[in-house]
Amino acid sequence: MTAALAAGATASTLALTAWGGEPLLTTAVAAVVGAAVALGWGRMLDLPAPRGTVAVLLVVVALAVAAALTSRLDDRAFGVSVWWALPVAGGVWASLAHQVWRGDGRPRVVDVLTAEVFAVLVVVAGFLWGWSGPGTVAVAALGVLVTAVGDALLPTRRWWAWAGGAAVATAAALLLGGWQHLSGAGRVLLVGAALVAPAVSQATRLVLLRLPAVASGASGGVVAGLVSVALTGIVAGLSAMLGPVLA
Repeated sequence: MTAALAAGATASTLALTAWGGEPLLTTAVAAVVGAAVALGWGRMLDLPAPRGTVAVLLVVVALAVAAALTSRLDDRAFGVSVWWALPVAGGVWASLAHQVWRGDGRPRVVDVLTAEVFAVLVVVAGFLWGWSGPGTVAVAALGVLVTAVGDALLPTRRWWAWAGGAAVATAAALLLGGWQHLSGAGRVLLVGAALVAPAVSQATRLVLLRLPAVASGASGGVVAGLVSVALTGIVAGLSAMLGPVLA
């Protein structure tokens, strides 16, 4: 339940900031989520040298914030700016450097490296929420929110939770003020985000709930919930990238 509640709270924050119309507000939310994931990721997975993992992921958060701010000054579109390669490449390098500089004999080096690289992708995915327009972010976040609430209230009825989230998000997409001005491709992408975002978030939580730290501790559940929302940023990012191509 903790993971679902954390996901719901994060999704509701994203939905509210989306209506502000400023992607940097969404970036600020992503930065807070990324920092929280950085602080709890190593403990949730019971990794050795957890302080190094925290440092690696905080570097990724800082680089992603820098990419978001710099992209606003770039002539190219926010989403396709080359600056977004910086947090990914920097995070992978920092993960490798952490293994080189570890002084504990490097136990479970493959586990730690794999976990850190995956977390790099999770943190960066959280910033992809800022790529899309406010309508897509609000619709996708609303679907994630309703599905998370459904998971908390009906933990044995996951399919119904997803169906409820997808239905509410789709209804919101159809009632969106600018729906009539969207192209056919734009409408497909918006409804697609309403259907896929809740599924991605829910599936991520279901996988992470199998971890002992998530099943037995509140802090692990919070991190799992945040990760499930951050990773769903991939849906928003893909929508932003495909929109101009399909228009």
